[in-house]
Amino acid sequence: MKRAFVANLRSGSIELDADEAHHLASVLRASVSESIEIFDEFGATAQATIETVDRKKVIVRVDRIEPAPANRPIVSVCTAVPKGERADWMIEKLSEVGCDRLMLLQTSRSVVTPQGQNKWTRWRRITIESAKQCRRVGVMKIRDELLKLDAISDQPVMLSESDNEVRATKLVRLVASLRPSARPLIDLNLLTANHVEIFIGPEGDFSDDEYEQLVKHGAIEVALTPTVMRVETAAVVACSMVSQMLGKRKSAE
Repeated sequence: MKRAFVANLRSGSIELDADEAHHLASVLRASVSESIEIFDEFGATAQATIETVDRKKVIVRVDRIEPAPANRPIVSVCTAVPKGERADWMIEKLSEVGCDRLMLLQTSRSVVTPQGQNKWTRWRRITIESAKQCRRVGVMKIRDELLKLDAISDQPVMLSESDNEVRATKLVRLVASLRPSARPLIDLNLLTANHVEIFIGPEGDFSDDEYEQLVKHGAIEVALTPTVMRVETAAVVACSMVSQMLGKRKSAE
């Protein structure tokens, strides 16, 4: 079934924005009376029927809305920014493997510092396109400014001042590490975790002071593989492993 994103999912007739209308009409060649799935960034979905379709306008009728799944574990990734187009690839793949919240880090050894709003706008569009393709629940949210490690506390990282997803949950904080003290991630028990934060360092790794700061605020040093991975690969591998571990837990409940 074809899928489209709406910012404000509600019952009744909804006109899709220009990008969604173009994609449905010109790329997917949707037609009047066809049934499609509508979803919003929070995880709600609805079956809808196309009432009007042309290259510039698509109107759908929504009859019943399915709310977002309740009490779903949250996976957050806090990572240094990879170089060039590798950041775009990372964001797309993190969305596909189940990342709920992405925060980009500024560290002492960071080599990339995004400037201007154009990158954040493009990354937002990538998350929406990825959500349509992979049929995930909701849209991965991205903090629209760099996160500095000195802002880390014992509480979950905020996406913004109005972040309404941060709630009193069992937080497990992990940091991908190449140090001998790291434990294999696969050996961890995440049965009680409702929110897992994963920290990924830059190409030159976190400094010793940054590791100690993260450990001071509850981070567990974890090893992902025996090999040294690029930033974007480590972020996707770690998120995929954690998402699978939490998914298995939920299936067993």
